[in-house]
Amino acid sequence: MARVELTGWIGRPLLTLHGTLDTLLPPATDSDVYARLVWEQGRSKLHRYYLVDRGNHIDGLAAFPDQLRPMLPSYRAAFEQLVGWVEHGTPPPPNLPRS
Repeated sequence: MARVELTGWIGRPLLTLHGTLDTLLPPATDSDVYARLVWEQGRSKLHRYYLVDRGNHIDGLAAFPDQLRPMLPSYRAAFEQLVGWVEHGTPPPPNLPRS
C-alpha cells in the first residue's frame, strides 16, 4: 500500500484544482491538507495548487451560473499548463494566494 499512500512525496509535476464551494470535499479538509503534505516533503517545486472561485465538486450543479462556476474549463486549462510544464519545461503560474 505504500505506493498509493498520501505522504505528499511526489516525483513528477502535479497540478491540483479545487473549487472554493466544494461542499462534498471542502478544500480545508482535502486539498489544503495534501498541499501541506507536499510542502512538508520539500516537493513544492513540483506542485501547483489553484482554488477555483465559486467552483463546486461537480459541474452538474453549475446550472446556477450566478452562484457557481463550471470547473471543466479550469481543468482543461490546467491540463494544457501541465503538458507545457512536462513536455517543454514551462512551469505554470505560482500558487494563487487563498483569499
